[in-house]
Amino acid sequence: IQSAVGKIINHHIFLNDWAKASGLPITLIVEGMDPFAHAYSAEQIRIGSDDELIKLLNQGHQSRFSGDIVFTLQPNCIFYGPYGSTHGSGYTYDTHVPFLILGGAINAGSTTEKTSVTDIVDRVAESADLPYAPNSWVQ
Repeated sequence: IQSAVGKIINHHIFLNDWAKASGLPITLIVEGMDPFAHAYSAEQIRIGSDDELIKLLNQGHQSRFSGDIVFTLQPNCIFYGPYGSTHGSGYTYDTHVPFLILGGAINAGSTTEKTSVTDIVDRVAESADLPYAPNSWVQ
């Protein structure tokens, strides 16, 4: 499987050309290995599904920059160098992260409701009189 992988960046596996053309079930092979929990092909993410994780991955998927396979790791596992940390998983311990904004026109508030990054970006853009992001859900 190592020879099939061109590079791995931020939970994205970029396959070599021969691996893409091979038709081998590389996504299933990756998913069956430690420390991977799930692996999804770029096509699965683009198409979407009722699976909550695929929905989240779909919202952040950009075909030009995303790998051929996107993976998640088992809980409490970091795919990283010898130092550092990440808030890159979909697990609860990585998704409940404080977010603070300070400024004269910003009202105090807090929420315990599930909030997507795209919601936060849209509210910040609105408050700062900036244009919405190209993939914004705001009409």
